[in-house]
Amino acid sequence: MREYDIYSTKTSKWYSYLTPGDQVLPAPREAMCWTVTSADDGSSHQIIIYGGVTSGNPGLYDDSVWAISIPSFDWVQLTPENSTGTPGKRTSATCTLIGNKYMLGWGGIYLGTPQNSCDKDGNAVYLFDISQGEWVQKFEPKQEYLIPENVVKVIGGRYPPGLPCRIQLTSDTAEGRHNEVCARWRI
Repeated sequence: MREYDIYSTKTSKWYSYLTPGDQVLPAPREAMCWTVTSADDGSSHQIIIYGGVTSGNPGLYDDSVWAISIPSFDWVQLTPENSTGTPGKRTSATCTLIGNKYMLGWGGIYLGTPQNSCDKDGNAVYLFDISQGEWVQKFEPKQEYLIPENVVKVIGGRYPPGLPCRIQLTSDTAEGRHNEVCARWRI
């Protein structure tokens, strides 16, 4: 996804954002699961996606985890290629945020079973540590969410406090408007 249409409820205006051509993006996909988490200071928000099937290619399934950071709109792959300990290639799973640091996933169709059926015999519930970018076996409820290091390397800044707003809007971007728009998107 290279182009985004963004609606500001404060100004009642639409803005367009075009991702730079050199930015690495996940393959277009469908039937993935997702959740959202935010920096403690509200300076950035990460939408996390996992699994799914590549759009237009029903035989190409995915087990990667990606984050898009808002407001910079930078995509970062959280799991390395060929990482170990993954719950495998899944489609139509469900994910939710727990403890502001973990993505809990369950169900869906596990593509390692005969006939790509529901995963009844194991690995039906799985836990991803968003801060560390890895699948884990243990939930640590007292740990705080930190923006993953590889995300900070892309979007800039230090955690905490806030991160810079790098969005470049294609309309309504007079010099002073850029900072105003970025400030509006900080919760």
